[in-house]
Amino acid sequence: MTKDLFNDVLNAWNQDRFALALLLSQRLLTERPKFGHGLLIHGTLLYELNRFDEAEQAIRDALPLLPESSTHQAYARLGHLEKDRGCFDAAECHYRRAIDNAPDHPEPLIFLGSILKRTCRFDEAEKCFTAAVECTKGYKADALLNLGYLLRSQGRFREAGVAFEQFLQTSPKHADAVDALVAQSDVEAALQFEIEDRG
Repeated sequence: MTKDLFNDVLNAWNQDRFALALLLSQRLLTERPKFGHGLLIHGTLLYELNRFDEAEQAIRDALPLLPESSTHQAYARLGHLEKDRGCFDAAECHYRRAIDNAPDHPEPLIFLGSILKRTCRFDEAEKCFTAAVECTKGYKADALLNLGYLLRSQGRFREAGVAFEQFLQTSPKHADAVDALVAQSDVEAALQFEIEDRG
């Protein structure tokens, strides 16, 4: 019963049916109040519904109940909470803990890189995005896209173009593929302008 209910929660969440998923997660936790993954998803759903204080408590309650291999997910979600609250230093700390717990997963590196970019720490952000691309597990396409945007913002158009091209080759159906095509076209035009301007 619990496994089916947990799958129902995940299915509702994946369909952006957050209110239904929250109700299902409450029922799940009634049956298994010490289920770490159940608490984590419950906290995530509260976060999706902008109930940040309750979300934080549920995620913190989940942490000691999660297997070590899943704690990076909880720390990353705490980072998201702090980022949305505008507490970038706290978000950075949580993302670094997520990285410490899962150094071979790209997502925490991408999240940290985004915070560093937002706080104008561009060299550190680039290192995070580059490290994320080199990770052995997980989904790395967002690292390429973020790296491309970062390099473009610094006027490093040729390198940005390579990152956008790699992103489009690996993830042509990604939700941001059209934006990446526009960005790639932009850096190509900027490179052409620089060539013509020199001549």
